[in-house]
Amino acid sequence: MSFKANPSVSVILPFYNAEGTLNRSIESFYKQSYTNFECILIDNNSTDGGAVIAKYWSENDSRFILEKELQQGVMFASNKGAKQGKVHCPYGC
Repeated sequence: MSFKANPSVSVILPFYNAEGTLNRSIESFYKQSYTNFECILIDNNSTDGGAVIAKYWSENDSRFILEKELQQGVMFASNKGAKQGKVHCPYGC
């Protein structure tokens, strides 16, 4: 699936070693009836399979965008997502 060039909602989803829960989290956005969003997945140096899950979604649905943040910490990851978002006031989760 793809979204319009100008999504009305940006969701920032930072993750670190979330292999066990990440797919379920992403699916919850995917299944929403509202589709004009982007979900920026921020890998914060995961060492498990979380990055593989995020990569799958980003390659198969253009609403999901995978970024990597090298500085460890949720604030670094969230700030990176906020800078990447197309919506002026992105929402974090």
